Amino acid sequence: MAIETLILDGFEAYTSVNQMENDNRWVLINGYSWNGTLGRESGACVRYGVTTLEYGSYLNLPKSVRTVVLGLAIYMDRLPDTEGEFPIRLHSGLYGVPGGEIQLNLSLGADGKFRLYRGPHDTGTLLDTGTTVLAVNSWYYIELRAYIDNTSGEYELKIDGSSEFSATAVDTQAHTTDNFVSMVGYWTPEHNPNVSGDYTVLDDLYVRGDPTANTAGGFLGDVRIVVQKPNANGTNRDWTLSTGTDDFAVLDDIPPSSTDYAYSSTATDRITCGMEDLTGSITIKEVALYAHTSIGSSGAREVKPVCKSGATTDVGSATRVLQHSYLNPVMYPVDPNTAAAWTLTNLNAAEFGLEVA
Repeated sequence: MAIETLILDGFEAYTSVNQMENDNRWVLINGYSWNGTLGRESGACVRYGVTTLEYGSYLNLPKSVRTVVLGLAIYMDRLPDTEGEFPIRLHSGLYGVPGGEIQLNLSLGADGKFRLYRGPHDTGTLLDTGTTVLAVNSWYYIELRAYIDNTSGEYELKIDGSSEFSATAVDTQAHTTDNFVSMVGYWTPEHNPNVSGDYTVLDDLYVRGDPTANTAGGFLGDVRIVVQKPNANGTNRDWTLSTGTDDFAVLDDIPPSSTDYAYSSTATDRITCGMEDLTGSITIKEVALYAHTSIGSSGAREVKPVCKSGATTDVGSATRVLQHSYLNPVMYPVDPNTAAAWTLTNLNAAEFGLEVA
């Protein structure tokens, strides 16, 4: 299998940490907050603030992968007190499921340098140490690629697009039998409680992976993840509206509204909308469809993602609808109508939505 994008998150689709946890992927632990202005370009982000506890989050992946590639923007207003603060942890298990273990731990030390460990930073094996010293009050885009294997493992760390360190034919598997990653942890151990006002900010995060193979490359580079909300009625208007006459007007709420919605119980009914336009000089790496769904008081339902681009209507696989939940994002790495990279014109003209399965 080829590498595929699993998660894109610029945190613009939320207005609180409660909504992030309702996304079913994020598990937020201590000392965190959603912030609408501290992110890059004065946008949204996740902020990990002052606490005498460990603080951070777990991100459950929709599938386990042998090769994992991730990227995120980070900002710190001071360097860590001790080795191990601001680690990125690649776990073999999901949060709350016994038996998982930290496969690799990317750790930032008090000297501002990254170190990579097999296993936890305090009890594991040091694999590599960077030379770049991160400065405070500056944005960096960090990317890590790893292939999990006990003899032919690989890894590479990039900072702002430049390779910091890498290796092949190494042991990257801390777990005795599990040779995969199912969850990514973003953690910062406790700061000095006598220091106030410090925080770390995360923004523009992606996770990619290959479930079975050692796949080279896969880095997306320094990306901006932008939310486009529905702003026009589409070609397909089969669903019934809770209020009003415009489909997009009941589907553009952030967070999702319990009073504005569209609904249908008829198989093959579709609803699609045009989205807000992107502007400027933009290279589109990938497009993701996010949708919040719910079911009535009885029965089971499935929906299919729909992308209408030009003369092509792409209908994806059915997904079970749960009570008040976000569907796993559906990725469109290329334009379904051209089988080539998205252009700004084609994306702005496309429609996205759902079909009742």
